[in-house]
Parts: sequence; C-alpha cells; structure tokens
Amino acid sequence: MASTNLAVQLTSFIGRERDLAAVERLLSTARLVTLTGAGGSGKTRLAIQVANNVREAFADGAWFVELAPLREPGFVSQLVLEALGLRLAPDQPLLELLLSFLQPKRMLLILDN
Repeated sequence: MASTNLAVQLTSFIGRERDLAAVERLLSTARLVTLTGAGGSGKTRLAIQVANNVREAFADGAWFVELAPLREPGFVSQLVLEALGLRLAPDQPLLELLLSFLQPKRMLLILDN
C-alpha cells in the first residue's frame, strides 16, 4: 500500500514559513490540530505542505480525505475508507474495519472541510 495519497504540488510554497513551523511544532505534540481561517486563505494548501514536510515522521504515511462534497455526516467513515484504499468484506461493519485498521497505525490523516 502506498504511504500517501497527497496530491503533487505543482507550485512552490513560499512566504508562510512561520505558519509551517507552527503547525509542524503542534503536530509533534498534539494528536489533533485544526486549521481555521477564512475561505480561500490557504488552509488546505498549508495542510498539504505540512503533511509533505513531516510525512517521514509518520511510519504509516500521510493521507488526505476531501469532505467538501459530502452532504450526509454519516458518510465520513466511507470517505476515509476510500481514501485509504480499504475494501469492506461482506457483512463487515464499516466503522469496525476502519477502527481496526487505524488503531495500530501511526499516520497523519487530513480531513479537509
């Protein structure tokens, strides 16, 4: 299995070194980091850049889950499952599969929007 599904960034990331350092520092000590700000302020781009920078620190990689198209909160688990490339076995509860897969992992999971 690949260690990431992060999109390749086609442009340079410049001018936000302080933000990068702050988020990377938070990730070294916290299990959950939330980026907030106005729409279009670059939260997603910052998260992806941070993930690319620190990916090596996460043995099981860095993964991006796009939640923007989601209309029903009950489908978050399904989108995470798909982003990780997991497949359900017949009669296996989705949340059970996801939790058993994620529990032993050391990975960075970005939930966007």
